Amino acid sequence: MVSLLNPLTIDKYKNPLPNLLQPGLFIDARRKGKYTITMSQGTHDFGLGEGIPLAQTWGYHSPSAPTWDAAGLNYLGPTIVAQKGKPITINWQSKLPKKHLLPVDTTIHWAYTGTNYSISKDGVPVVAHLHGGKSKSKYDGLPDAWFTSTGQGGKLAINKGATQAYKYYNDQQAATIWYHDHALGITRLNVYAGLAGFYILRDNHDTGRPDNPKTSRIENALPGNYVNFDYQGDSRKDPDVYYEYPIVIQDKIFTADGQLFYPASNADLAAAGLEAMLPPSAPNPSVIPEFGSGNVILVNGKAWPLLDVEPRKYRFRLLNGSDSRFYSLQLEKGLDFYQIGTDLGLLNKPVKLSQLELAPGQRADVIVDFKGYQGETLILNNFAGGITSEPIPNNPDTTGQIMAFKVGNQVTVADTPLPTTLRGGKGQPDALPTYTGLVTDQKIIQKFNDGIDWLDQTFVASSKNPKKPDFTKIVKDPLTGLPIAKQLALFENPSDDFGRITPMLGTIRDGALMWHDPITEYVQLGDTEIWEIYNTTRDSHPIHLHEAGFQLLSRQDFTATQIDPLAPLTNIQYQGAATPAAPQEAGILDTVVIEPGEVIRVAATFELPGEYVWHCHILSHEDNEMMRPYEILAPGANPLAAMDHLHTSVLI
Repeated sequence: MVSLLNPLTIDKYKNPLPNLLQPGLFIDARRKGKYTITMSQGTHDFGLGEGIPLAQTWGYHSPSAPTWDAAGLNYLGPTIVAQKGKPITINWQSKLPKKHLLPVDTTIHWAYTGTNYSISKDGVPVVAHLHGGKSKSKYDGLPDAWFTSTGQGGKLAINKGATQAYKYYNDQQAATIWYHDHALGITRLNVYAGLAGFYILRDNHDTGRPDNPKTSRIENALPGNYVNFDYQGDSRKDPDVYYEYPIVIQDKIFTADGQLFYPASNADLAAAGLEAMLPPSAPNPSVIPEFGSGNVILVNGKAWPLLDVEPRKYRFRLLNGSDSRFYSLQLEKGLDFYQIGTDLGLLNKPVKLSQLELAPGQRADVIVDFKGYQGETLILNNFAGGITSEPIPNNPDTTGQIMAFKVGNQVTVADTPLPTTLRGGKGQPDALPTYTGLVTDQKIIQKFNDGIDWLDQTFVASSKNPKKPDFTKIVKDPLTGLPIAKQLALFENPSDDFGRITPMLGTIRDGALMWHDPITEYVQLGDTEIWEIYNTTRDSHPIHLHEAGFQLLSRQDFTATQIDPLAPLTNIQYQGAATPAAPQEAGILDTVVIEPGEVIRVAATFELPGEYVWHCHILSHEDNEMMRPYEILAPGANPLAAMDHLHTSVLI
């Protein structure tokens, strides 16, 4: 049995938190331009303790972030800072070796399924996805757009080379976005090895400058960074100070010699002190239902780090970059979070929270005020689950702690009050829409309750089924009264061909569907639709939608009848009243959590044509069938001409 590192042997709060917005560590892409980012293998110091060897890791590198390599950062990637309205091109280049750092399960549907390719001969499939970016389909980093260092490529790759040029138009409001690998069936492993990084989009309302921006029309500035900034009158003596930090939280397991460990068998789980999750018939290596077993917390690539702060306000852009672990974050001694933004931009006003929930893939933009805590060290704790929680335990001595803040006694730059409004005031972006006036075009609504396929009648003249849809039966969102365009569902297959649990997606009409099944969700370009998603599983799932940011309209409990766990839903009964989005999730989202036995409704506008995907952002789930394609139809497009996305190219 492999020997694993005991996380209790790691000294907490000794590693300084890496500042991912420090000059030289980020790519300044605020002007139009082209940037090269390579993926390669190297060694990284996770701060596990003296005498423990450096770990073999993967990371992103760029000559536009020269200090990144000089600092020996071979894990994650430099933050990309871009500007709204300033498109950029990134040449993503693979220089990865022909051997994976982690065990690859080739029995699931992955990039090389149905091919003669192998990693030892053709290299590791990779593709960069800008999570939260409004990207054209061909630049989205779709799972079938993978490519390798040897020039092999998936059917949606731009070319068959080792470099893919992706253009990002940055045509959206300022937000905390991130980039990570998204290759089919191997995402969980590539991200775990290190392929992820921040992408901070700025605009005129959220500049990141110290004044952010300071004008007579701005109520109060948000915390920014003072880099080469003369704030006391002598630019030669004024030190750089930082009040804004991107923070990515991940959980890992390490071998005794400091290498990344990813369990792929019951024996591996036993070595990590966890219960078996795989049947005896499972292959080795095998995908496991959820990787929630990490016992070492990393923040910005360091184990349980420490950040020295001044007794004033700071802005933290939090990202849950874990495979499966949810976080419920709480600061010691009653210190509150003031959430100012969600995945894709600012809220209308700050929301005060004593505890902050963060699912895989989600971001939260928060302000923390350390005033009054001079001389204290405050721990950021995680209260999601307990030590006996299955399959993701939370030990208060390890995963129950995230990082620490050591509060000094002096303030370098004077603080300003927290803004009472963030949107809708003078000099601020427009207030978020409430969708009370949303109009959904009824002609493209898919009917599920009268057995009529509206797409068939729209695009195919058929005399066999001349009946017209009865729009009086259209399901509506109970809070807005607006019609539902899509009715989708989350399923769980209790036993695949190897007896493993497999999470899946589908529709309430069709039941569970595989990744390779024909597309069932078509959207007309430019339309705004309400999607309704039911969770029939026993787990909470963070659902992510590519291309379109959305707003959560309502949540509601339900019961339904199914003849088996993968069957369509009938006799749906709602339990209790629908509730609107909580204040902290009432912004623009790209990832939303659906609890067991819950249905949610979200509203999204679809603005770019082509094929995209929606999926669970538990990486172990999306890699194993919990992902489905959908298509935004360009004017005049006929989806019935190519119903199977495996045999058509719809990239635009």
